[in-house]
Amino acid sequence: MTLLYTAFVCVTVLYAGIVTLLLIRQKRVTRRIARAATRVIPEPVIRNDDSEQRFLEKADEAMRLNQTFQKFVPKQFVDHFAKHGIDTLELGRADEDEVAILFCDIRGFTGLSEKMKPQELMNFLNSYFLRMNDPIHQNGGFIDKFIGDAIMALFDHPGGTGTDKATDAVNAALDLQKALSVYNSHRAKSGYEGIRVGVGVHIGPVILGTVGSDDRMDTTVIGDSVNIAFRLEGLAPKYHADIVISSQTLKAISHKQQIDCRVLDVVRVKGRLRLGFMKYLTT
Repeated sequence: MTLLYTAFVCVTVLYAGIVTLLLIRQKRVTRRIARAATRVIPEPVIRNDDSEQRFLEKADEAMRLNQTFQKFVPKQFVDHFAKHGIDTLELGRADEDEVAILFCDIRGFTGLSEKMKPQELMNFLNSYFLRMNDPIHQNGGFIDKFIGDAIMALFDHPGGTGTDKATDAVNAALDLQKALSVYNSHRAKSGYEGIRVGVGVHIGPVILGTVGSDDRMDTTVIGDSVNIAFRLEGLAPKYHADIVISSQTLKAISHKQQIDCRVLDVVRVKGRLRLGFMKYLTT
């Protein structure tokens, strides 16, 4: 009886030991499988998805920044330097080129602005600039600056001649007056008085570059040609003209496009010694 009891105890202990070893082995195998599965399947998939998502977000952010940047620095201005092999827009960068310059200004703006509240004035200017933008861009030009109520636009017609540039600028001047006519009809329906603008156009050599300081940089166009275009626009109300162009501009386009114009006067632009002809472009 004692021998039988001893044998039973031994068998029970042996069985318990075998079961324990099997359980321990099974747990170890399960852990290895779990570690392998985590290492091989989920982590790379999650990591790749996150990486792709971050890349797309960065690309979208870069595109938004580029679009915002172009609102302050015209893309055409950057492209002008790029065609000369310059891939960075740095402070002090300069280049000389022949372009057509257009200045457009609202007549009697000071008196008009005094009748408006600040927000009304800002709404009016933005509404006006919005309508003046398309005629310039549709004729191959770009707005370089808004100077109060004035617009300064450039026409460089990449790969084109001086004739192309002058023609683009003159066509834009004519289209600006057409756009203004439509705008004034809308203003009349809303009970507002119409406005008039004067436009000056000149073509000639200019210096395009960047000026400023380390923490504030701006693109600019300087030169005698810019001064002439600005002075022509300023003379427009004195001669009761809507569009005034220089004789150089008319000469540049005369063999390509027939336009109706008349000689206004022979003037000496302030700051210059040479006399120059002014032409009134009739619409």
